[in-house]
Amino acid sequence: MMSGMAAEIVLIDRDLRRAQGQVNDLRDAEVFSHSTRIFAGDLSDCCSADVTLITAGVSQGGQKSRSEGLQDTGAILHCLVSEVCLQNPRCILVVASNPVDVMTYAVWKWSGLPANRVIGSGTALDTYRLRRRLAEGYGVSSANLHAYVIGEHGDSQLPAFSSARIAGFPLEEFCEQLGLPQDQDVFQKIANETRNAGSEIVEQRVPPITGSEPRWFVSFVRFCKTNMGYWQSQAGSLNRWDWVMSLCLYQASLVGTESCVCCRFRSIVGSGKLEASAGVIRQGIAILSVTRPIQGFTA
Repeated sequence: MMSGMAAEIVLIDRDLRRAQGQVNDLRDAEVFSHSTRIFAGDLSDCCSADVTLITAGVSQGGQKSRSEGLQDTGAILHCLVSEVCLQNPRCILVVASNPVDVMTYAVWKWSGLPANRVIGSGTALDTYRLRRRLAEGYGVSSANLHAYVIGEHGDSQLPAFSSARIAGFPLEEFCEQLGLPQDQDVFQKIANETRNAGSEIVEQRVPPITGSEPRWFVSFVRFCKTNMGYWQSQAGSLNRWDWVMSLCLYQASLVGTESCVCCRFRSIVGSGKLEASAGVIRQGIAILSVTRPIQGFTA
């Protein structure tokens, strides 16, 4: 609504009363935003959607990690995806349900859609969290800082500090020119804060949040604006560098791209660490596939 990107937004929830409450809340803010038709609907409304955002899943309140509740969330998405694809066989699905890397791969397989039509939020939020903390530490605008978190959206994620750049300068060179310290302990502290930020927010919010939080929807708008031109043109693989790590990482490759870019990151963080992170995702997929078979997956 604030960006004016969407002409119509439909909120779908098994609790219709809850969805209607969200709709009324958003409608009250319409005077401050662009005019957008917004209403509570059902899965039949997905038939004409340009993009369908999936946030369904079990509450993360009280959980120790994003991987808890894997089977329950998998059961929810398995049924949901089948119905969405029945209503819109050429839909574009954006997955935000945790554990998002596992769920993105599973949704891709369950949907039968081409890989470039099923996209996960991946480490997009983690990347923004890293950039914000680095920007605060060096006293610069986050808009002038570029750094990435790669791997799993979870405990095995990897902040690629050696590829970070401020105002176009590599972080190391920027610090040398201004005489700023490069303390590895500080980097480790930032990495830990970035990794734990999501769970801390869940603990601080009462009652526990179900689905995706407002901060994710902000990044979702950016995501759609970045990729909408591609989706409309159907021109080829998703290859926008700023969002490349939001695709599903699996077996140290990126599902949904024709050209694997992981080789670039291997030189930054070491192939062992990146492959270990991919191994965590493989393990999650293997656990999920026991009760919800995933075509083409072998543990």
